[in-house]
Order: sequence, then structure tokens, then C-alpha cells
Amino acid sequence: MGSTPFYHTPGAGPDWDPAASYPPDRIKLNVGKRIQDRLYELGWKQTELAEKAELGRDSISLYIRGKNLPGPRNLKKVADALGVKVNDLAPELQNATRTRQADYGPQAFSQTPDGRWQVRIDRLIDQKTMLKILSALDEYDDAQKSSASKEDQQPEQ
Repeated sequence: MGSTPFYHTPGAGPDWDPAASYPPDRIKLNVGKRIQDRLYELGWKQTELAEKAELGRDSISLYIRGKNLPGPRNLKKVADALGVKVNDLAPELQNATRTRQADYGPQAFSQTPDGRWQVRIDRLIDQKTMLKILSALDEYDDAQKSSASKEDQQPEQ
């Protein structure tokens, strides 16, 4: 199963070709306009946003002009720098993004506001595979707890 996101127009049907417009130009333009509007509200220039978001100024320019759409990580950086939520900049992405997947059954992927992913998979698997998945999830939980406890133990500077 691949996890490459692609964008679709609701009701476009199975013949819609995501490569024809990846993502649709209207999404890129709308996101760019929202970034530009927020810059105007704050009285910032693109250079200031680039510095605060720790991104290249050329990337910011491409986003604003609707030539590129920031990926999830960069979109979060831009939103954080502008003091807004990702959904404020790109509400279309919540409903317009699917994940390429084989027909294994119902699957759902959604990104939470803090950047993590919620995954729902309904698929028949054998016990060995199930145990591997549960083990991986336990390792992930242990790593998160360990990381959190290390941060708690560090003295404040």
C-alpha cells in the first residue's frame, strides 16, 4: 500500500486523473491567497515569513503565487509562523486529500492539529502480522514516553 497523497475533486468519479493537476490549481491558489492575506494583516513581507517559518524565501513566493503547495510539514511551519491553524490556511485539504491504497477494505488517514496521524484500517491479517503491528505500536508508545520523560528531566535554562 502506497501512502502518496493525491487530490481529488469530490464527485469527479473514478476516471479522474490526479496527475493532470497535482493538486488542483484552485487549491494552490486559495492557499496562496490566504497566506498573502495573513501577511497583509500582520504587515509582514515574504522575507519575514520565510525567516519565522525557517523556509526559503523563494518557497514562500511560490506558495503565495499558487505555483506550489507546501507539504504537510512546511504548511504547519507557515501556519505556526502566521499564528493560525493549518485548516485556516488550507481547509480544502481536509476533504480533498485521500491516500493511494489498494482495495484491502475501509481505511482512513487523517492528520491531527499537532501533526500526528490517526490511522484506521479494516483488513484481515494473520496473527503473526497482528503481533508485529502491536509490537511496533508498543515501541512507538515507549519511545514517546521516554522522550517526554527526558524533556521533563532537563533543567530549565
